[in-house]
Amino acid sequence: MEGMSSDIYNDATRRTRVILLLDLDCFYAQVEMVRLGLPPEWPVSLLQWDSALAVNYPARAMGIVRGDSLFQIQQKSASYCRQQQHQQQQQHNQKMTEAVALHLPIISISPSTTILEEEGPTKNDDDSSLATNNTAILNDSDCSIEAAYDKEFRLSEEKRKELFAKEKNRMRRQHEGKASLERYRLASSRIFSVILEALNDHVGKACFVLERASIDELYVDVTDHCNDDSRPVWTVCNGGGNVKDDDDDDGSQQPCSNEEVMGETVVVCASDALLNRSEERTATNDALERGCVVARMVRKAVWDELGFTLSAGISTSKTVAKLAASYGKPNGQAIVVPAAIPILMERTKVRKVRNFARKLGKKVLSLLPENEETMGAVARFLSLDRLVTGMGSEATAKFVFDACRGIDDEPVKETTHALTKSITAFKSFGGTDLVGVEQWILLLASDLAARIDLDFKRNHRYPKHCSIHYTCISKEGNKDRMARSIRVPFPTARGDTNTSVLVLRQQLATQVRAALEQKAHFPMVRLGLCAMEFEPRALNGGIGSFFSTGSHTKCTKPDSHQHAIHSIGDDTHASSSTSMTKIHTSVSNTNISRKDKKKDTGPIGAYFSTAVPVPTNHNDDPSNASLSSYTNNVEPKNIVLSESQVSPNDGEADSMRHEDVETGDEYIITKDEEMALKLQQECDREHLATQKESAMKDDHDVAYAQKLQASFDRENILLSTLERSSRNSSPKLDATGHRRSSTHKKARIDT
Repeated sequence: MEGMSSDIYNDATRRTRVILLLDLDCFYAQVEMVRLGLPPEWPVSLLQWDSALAVNYPARAMGIVRGDSLFQIQQKSASYCRQQQHQQQQQHNQKMTEAVALHLPIISISPSTTILEEEGPTKNDDDSSLATNNTAILNDSDCSIEAAYDKEFRLSEEKRKELFAKEKNRMRRQHEGKASLERYRLASSRIFSVILEALNDHVGKACFVLERASIDELYVDVTDHCNDDSRPVWTVCNGGGNVKDDDDDDGSQQPCSNEEVMGETVVVCASDALLNRSEERTATNDALERGCVVARMVRKAVWDELGFTLSAGISTSKTVAKLAASYGKPNGQAIVVPAAIPILMERTKVRKVRNFARKLGKKVLSLLPENEETMGAVARFLSLDRLVTGMGSEATAKFVFDACRGIDDEPVKETTHALTKSITAFKSFGGTDLVGVEQWILLLASDLAARIDLDFKRNHRYPKHCSIHYTCISKEGNKDRMARSIRVPFPTARGDTNTSVLVLRQQLATQVRAALEQKAHFPMVRLGLCAMEFEPRALNGGIGSFFSTGSHTKCTKPDSHQHAIHSIGDDTHASSSTSMTKIHTSVSNTNISRKDKKKDTGPIGAYFSTAVPVPTNHNDDPSNASLSSYTNNVEPKNIVLSESQVSPNDGEADSMRHEDVETGDEYIITKDEEMALKLQQECDREHLATQKESAMKDDHDVAYAQKLQASFDRENILLSTLERSSRNSSPKLDATGHRRSSTHKKARIDT
């Protein structure tokens, strides 16, 4: 049996990091509570069909757990309320609040119109005339995360009461449609954008690393910031990110004191005396306390802006920070100092630790003695050699050996500019054939087409392929199921901007049905569509702009027949998200400054909605016209770029001045526009070079063909001459011995 060495926990080289884990409390249930304006003390359960998917803490106090049916929820709630009412009858005369069950949003297909529908604040009272929430967003000129969130969550009091009365304790069935998680993705993206903005403004853009762990969790590494005592732990800033003067401070952004924060923070497995004793106090503990202040202020920023509560865990690694967060729930925070890690591991079950919930945890438990199931037991009973033998892999054994001692060197990975690699839509149903699957094909295609269009408008990309995943019942027996997939190209519809999504839906549904008919096995019990392998696409009037009547062009980089800078009008502005579209000659009559622009909340899109970055280009070639109009035959304006000027707004792109050579007027142009201009010039040069190369190849082919023709002519002349000479030297005679006439010769040649 191997004992736990105290030296491992005192190794300062492993314990200098400050990692925060921010976790939204009962996320799915809390989203519905914020949307409907329900009090935080109300017991709420969120259903998916007849099973509880999420249960908030007041409902858990009633004995309600995940997986309970609507009937069980109502029975437990009524029993709890009667018991509490009887116990408190002498003190309270008011009736106890019973548990509320709400259902996930449902997407269904109207039998009469076969148009996708989704329940939400945009729907009418008549169920036959529902409108897709995504479609409502797409038809809006502003499809940003913030605008979509406001439309979905910032409802009037009357509307909230109306929706609550209609959705409360309403039972739904699987045959009605499919559950939609778009509302929760939207809330997650908006919350993360607020967190990112708060950290940028009050900590500093270069002083933290943010990693999204799931839809409701994120890690933040603030090691450098918290170990720098010369910096304020939370800078008080104005709306533009600049430091406030003392006279302008209203107190709303002032950081809490260390004493106040630590008074609210749970110190896990260690007493306050251990944390504060001078002989035990270390620089790491000081840095962790500063991390507690950052976590507290981030949680406050989300609550003040959106009304969501978070719990936080603060420690020296991702694994221990996640364990610490569970001690701070709900709506609190907890810290684990290095000296407390051995005690925490002794109390923590193996399957509760990050990365040990499934196969790995089951394998580790199989190596432990009976009735031993904690991480501390792994450290005490299993040596490294024993783990290598049991795991069959030295790397896995080393990971387990370190994890049970609280050692986790995995870095927090930057994901603020990351986009999802795929967009999926799935539906489970009873075993059915192709005819029965058709309605679900149309439903999934409708959902996916709307989400692809929304993603295109936010992130300027489009998928190359669609993977069709399905689960079928084996012919050998009803209990055996097989998972299969079919890969097809993602369709590119043709139509105008208003109908392109519907056309795309129909094309996708037709293509999926044909693929399933040819290759799938039935009966089928689950079907899913996955859009994948996204490519950057220029934004020019929505998804319908490249679903043109012409042939589709693959667009990994802008085509040379497209213009490089967004059309600038009185009510529009150029930005990095629109720098790949066409510029009109009206640019000479427009003067737009970056000063009047609303501050960008950060690249948090699908989470962190971020446009695809524009690639770097080479220097301009003066031999080419800079914005040649190939399609409209418009004479381009000549633009001269001068020295850049820094924009006064923090976090925005630097601006440049350009001069119209014809009129002499000067206008502001951003560095993104300059980059787009250079990109177009590079594309023009490549197009010209391609044309020249093609022309050279054509000239070479013509010359070679002429050479071959001349050689053929010479050979033909030579053969003709030899044939004539041969005939003249030995004339042929007929059967009578006389020379054959020319008439006979002609007949032989024509035959």
